[in-house]
Amino acid sequence: MKLTKLLVIAAMAVGLLVPTAANAAPAALAAPAVVSNQVATPAAGGRFCSPNHFGFSNWNGLQTWLNKKYPYRAKTQVWQAPNDTSVWNTYCVLTSSKAYTVNDTVYPQSITQKDGTRISLRLGSKSGGYTIDIKRPGVSKLYKVHVAK
Repeated sequence: MKLTKLLVIAAMAVGLLVPTAANAAPAALAAPAVVSNQVATPAAGGRFCSPNHFGFSNWNGLQTWLNKKYPYRAKTQVWQAPNDTSVWNTYCVLTSSKAYTVNDTVYPQSITQKDGTRISLRLGSKSGGYTIDIKRPGVSKLYKVHVAK
């Protein structure tokens, strides 16, 4: 207890903690949200993943999971999802719940698994729906998860 109190006092003294009034408005509500190239402020609105998704560390785990979830067309290297919500939920799984959108921009722009597989999401495609692009090291053609036409 005494150590905690001492740490709080020390943090306040060097400016790491600032006491606030109980009825003060949160800072997030006081100023408008700003979006930069790489980092978005979730307060600006958008779509967010639920926090319970697990992700994959390599292509083999990802491929096995996708094969169980969606029909796969080997000729086009595409898994066919039924709708945009399903594609979004899949991207949430692949990013371990880190994905979100603000003003039609996806964050993170891409993730890279331990084996070098790069995964990204586009909110529009020729077929009209969300598309996950999966780039495997050493494979020139992208694998995709998207809504069937």
